[in-house]
Amino acid sequence: MSENEKKNGENDLKVMKKKTGKKQTKKPETFNIFNPEITDVEEKKNQIEKLEKIEKTNNNSNFSILSIRISEKNEQNEVINKQLSKFYGYLLYNVTFVCFFVFLILLSACSTVPKQQKSNSFTKPKEWNSKLKTLNISANISSKYHDEINSGSCKLILNAYDSLSLMITGPFEIPIGKLYSDAQYFVYYDAFNNQILEGKPTAMNLKRAAMVPLSFYEFIRLLRCETPSEPSDFTLDETYKNDDGLLFKNSSNKDYIEYALYSSFDNNLIRYQRKLRTGRLILDLVYKDYVNTDGFQLAKYMIFNFPEIDTKVDLQINKYKINMDFNKLLRFSLPEGIKVYKVE
Repeated sequence: MSENEKKNGENDLKVMKKKTGKKQTKKPETFNIFNPEITDVEEKKNQIEKLEKIEKTNNNSNFSILSIRISEKNEQNEVINKQLSKFYGYLLYNVTFVCFFVFLILLSACSTVPKQQKSNSFTKPKEWNSKLKTLNISANISSKYHDEINSGSCKLILNAYDSLSLMITGPFEIPIGKLYSDAQYFVYYDAFNNQILEGKPTAMNLKRAAMVPLSFYEFIRLLRCETPSEPSDFTLDETYKNDDGLLFKNSSNKDYIEYALYSSFDNNLIRYQRKLRTGRLILDLVYKDYVNTDGFQLAKYMIFNFPEIDTKVDLQINKYKINMDFNKLLRFSLPEGIKVYKVE
């Protein structure tokens, strides 16, 4: 072959390469283990190891992100807990301070309230009050006779030691009875039984008429919160050692002995008892809750107990009126057509 032919052959080969051939590039590396181009077992093994490394790297990355988020959440919770701790500590401090302040106020109030001191100046019973002339009493009344219990209201008028009137009404202002008495005469209208009783106002007669085993003078004195007998007749009972008051005793009566208990703080009569010489109790009267009415000390509650006849009478005073003038007589007119019973 001549030299010209060789050159022509080389030129033709270059032209063919330009027309049909492209520059071969290296295929990108793939990790598909099912690639049919990968036939070598070792190569597949290497591909699997690379894939595991990539997955492990991704897992580690995800775990790191999750750890970071958890750490951030924990930091936020820690900040919130610190703020709550400060708030609760502040709240507890304020509550403690307020409680302590209130305690100091209460302690101060208790310490500044003047304590009622027991007086040693009372060595004899309280005298009768001569300045107390007339006395109007409005009260609720309840009575118990054996097992029979009644209640209502009453109005009492005491005209010094001269006379008295008593009007008792039941529920709905239904009249129950009326009593008038002076030193020599009494009349009682029993509206419930529609009868009239009259006679001399002794304890026995008033007991039969109105279930009040007290004489006219005794009834008035006790309603005035005074002893029936002269205070000068009472002597101090040294055997009485209780701190609630001073006990005085009167043994001048041949039938009974009187006991009068006076408050150690204000010398008000707080209990009066009468016992027979045999020691049997026949009258027990308790005075409670004294109030100052126009300068006079009078009890708000009077509880009469007559064990001998199994009778108890409670008076709850609603109102006192002191030293009022009377425009009419206390004695009431009797209804006509009702039989009058003489009590002697």
